Amino acid sequence: MSDHTYSPHAPVGHPEEMRELRPREHRRKAFKAGIISYQNHALTVDCVIRDISSSGVKLQFQEGVMIPENFTLTIPMEGNRVDCQVRWRHKTQIGAVFVGQMEQDSRNARKQSLDIDYVIQKKQSILRKN
Repeated sequence: MSDHTYSPHAPVGHPEEMRELRPREHRRKAFKAGIISYQNHALTVDCVIRDISSSGVKLQFQEGVMIPENFTLTIPMEGNRVDCQVRWRHKTQIGAVFVGQMEQDSRNARKQSLDIDYVIQKKQSILRKN
């Protein structure tokens, strides 16, 4: 039994196999915070943007998160948002294509930052493993 789940409208196959179906557009590796919103922006889910191109994105989520076929992706660090449609799903990752134009979303723009107290706590707990 495969642990792949797919969009009903997405082509069948592992994401890596999908490369043969269309020319490969240059994707930039990324590690940015993202926010998925759906149901008229009433529901949101945090994600990590793993790579991005001018036509789509690969996103990573926590285990067990349900993402609908169509959603809006906000990239707070850049102050951008874009409507997306799922093309493939694999474990905790999805690939999506942009179905709209990237728009400025200044009301949701914020700098991506680390919670220093959280990082320091984790560092101290790692050092206590003796």
